[in-house]
Amino acid sequence: SCTLMQEVTLPNVVLTAGSVFKSCSSLREVNTPFGLRLSTALNMFYGCSSLSSLDVSGWDMGACTNTAGMFQNTSYLSTLLGGSQDKPSALLGAKVALSVSQSPLDKASLLAIINGLADLTGKTQQTLALGATNKAKLTADEIATATNKNWKIA
Repeated sequence: SCTLMQEVTLPNVVLTAGSVFKSCSSLREVNTPFGLRLSTALNMFYGCSSLSSLDVSGWDMGACTNTAGMFQNTSYLSTLLGGSQDKPSALLGAKVALSVSQSPLDKASLLAIINGLADLTGKTQQTLALGATNKAKLTADEIATATNKNWKIA
């Protein structure tokens, strides 16, 4: 709830506490020059209403056990950057339910999320909640990329 903080730079850390930036309504920029390893992302950016772009290059979601509310009430978040230009990937290795339905992400960001999802074939299916507006930006083949990894698209 640091309502005046506009920018933060994080060192090479493992984030283990949820709600790290919750209700930081003036937050516009999060710099993670060394990447970031998340064990939880619970309410991480909840209510960060000024955040419009987020560079998630090098973010490792493989050990993350909770993403509930990660992007809730981020109504201006339109861009997630990450990965290479050839095959961008965002939130790499995510294997628990994830919702971006309240963020008006651009198509490139949606595809980067799908590319970054862990392959859950033979494991418990998880849900990627895109919301109707975001889902409408994708073709059936692009959605199939996620469903072929055993993700349900909602």
